[in-house]
Amino acid sequence: FFQGARDFILLNKKLPDSDENIQEYAEKLSKFIISGGLGHDIKDTDALRLSQLDLLCSKEIQSLKEPCKFFIAIGNVVRRVGFSKTTIEELAKELGLAKSSLYTNFSSKKEMFEALIKEECLNLFHVIKKNLLYAKNSAECVYIFMETEIEFFLKRKGLLYVCRWLTFQNSKDDFKIKAMHEKREKTIGKDEQLDFTSFILNADIITQIPDFGTPKMDAQIMFSWIFHMPIFFLLHNDLHDFPEESVHAAMKDFFYCMEKGINFIDNNENNISGGKK
Repeated sequence: FFQGARDFILLNKKLPDSDENIQEYAEKLSKFIISGGLGHDIKDTDALRLSQLDLLCSKEIQSLKEPCKFFIAIGNVVRRVGFSKTTIEELAKELGLAKSSLYTNFSSKKEMFEALIKEECLNLFHVIKKNLLYAKNSAECVYIFMETEIEFFLKRKGLLYVCRWLTFQNSKDDFKIKAMHEKREKTIGKDEQLDFTSFILNADIITQIPDFGTPKMDAQIMFSWIFHMPIFFLLHNDLHDFPEESVHAAMKDFFYCMEKGINFIDNNENNISGGKK
C-alpha cells in the first residue's frame, strides 16, 4: 500500500528518486510499522473501552434503513459472480424484471455501481460523523472510524464486494488518489464533497501524522489506509467464513499496531484485545 502511494506521488509530482531516498523511506516506514505507529496516547483505551465503543458504533448502524432492493441485488450478484461477470441480464434476473426496465434508470453497469456507491458512502459518512462524537481522544477517533466501517459492511455485505471493485479500479495501475477524489466529486455532489473533505481534513483522525517516508500527502495516504484496512479484513473474513467476532478481534490488534507499532502487540499480548494475541 505505502509503496504504491510513494510510487504514485513521485511520478505525479515528477520528483527525483535515488538509492539514498529509497533507503531513508525503508527505514522510516519500518520504524513506523514496527515501533512507532501514530503515537497517540492510548493508556486509557484498553480492551474494556474498545468493547464499549463497539456497542456504541453498532447502535448507530442498527438505526440505518435497509438499502433499496435494487442495490441489494447488485451486491448479491457481484458477490456471487464477481464484477466482470455482473451483467444487466444477471441483475434483471436477480430482481425478476425485464432487462429493458433497468435501462430506464441507468445507461450502463458502471453508472449503476456509481449510484450505489454514492448512496451508501453517504450513509457511511454520516454515521461515522455521529459515532465520532463518542471519541474521548484522537486514538479513539481512529478506532471508531474503522469499527463503524466494520459494522456498516457486516450489515451490507453485498456492498463490500462493490467496494473491492472500486479499490481495484483505482489501484490496478497507480495509486490514483486524484482519480478517487474526482470520482467522489462526481458521484457525491459538490456541496457534500466539500462537507466530506472539510470533515476529514479537520478531524482528529488525521492529526499527529508521523513522517513515514512518503513525500507529501502523508495525511491523505494515512486516511486512505485507515479506510481500506477494514475492507481488507472483512473480505478475508468472508472468504474463509470466519465468525464475525474474529474480524472485531483482528481490528483491535490492528488498531494497537497502528497506534504503537507491532512491538507493542508483542510486549502486551496478555493485556489487549481481551487478553489474546
